Amino acid sequence: MRTDLIDQNFDGRLAQLHELVEGAHSLSVALAWWTGGESPTMHVLGSRRHVLTGREYIDLRGHSHTTGLLRTGMLSSSRGGRTLALTKALIIPDRIPRPVRVECGIPHPDNPEVTHSTRVPLGVALAEFCGSRFRRADQTVRSIVFHEDESGERLSLQCTATLLLDDEPVGLVTERLTRLVVEEFSPPGEVAGYLRGQDGTADARQRWWSVRPLRRPRPAPARRRSVG
Repeated sequence: MRTDLIDQNFDGRLAQLHELVEGAHSLSVALAWWTGGESPTMHVLGSRRHVLTGREYIDLRGHSHTTGLLRTGMLSSSRGGRTLALTKALIIPDRIPRPVRVECGIPHPDNPEVTHSTRVPLGVALAEFCGSRFRRADQTVRSIVFHEDESGERLSLQCTATLLLDDEPVGLVTERLTRLVVEEFSPPGEVAGYLRGQDGTADARQRWWSVRPLRRPRPAPARRRSVG
């Protein structure tokens, strides 16, 4: 097979993946659609307290907060455990609801809680517990195909975003997708169509108004006019 054809196919898929990540409400759900499986699982590789830099303080509207929690992790495919993305999240724990912290194993800095290893990505938990109160903002996506991580993992795209809850920043995330996502997977359909359907058919959670189809009431039978 011709090398330039392979490169052309790779570049085409990379462009589609860029479009998907840039427009998706949730990276985990988008990767699940792209890979044709379930939502990726989260593996926390490290967690420590982090003193905010001046830039981070401004971006997170620190106010009385000068420290946060820095977590590094890895998103892997539900089938086979292949590495899809390397993640870094700087979180303000006490701005995150307790059920989400417990679900994701995030300790509260002032009152540490019992935590457990988790496989639920933070964004997935926030979306599940908080619904439309949670959103990603200030998202940027760029190509990093000529980069590798510290362990030699080849990369493809880097996405940065601010996590907002009720329009208040709760975290800054950086997600670096591996080349594996481009080399071994391709979208099952049109990316633009998936992005258009995010608020409808592409959402795995059924909304109450889509559960029951509306039915027109049957017209009442006409009464016969009596003679007499």
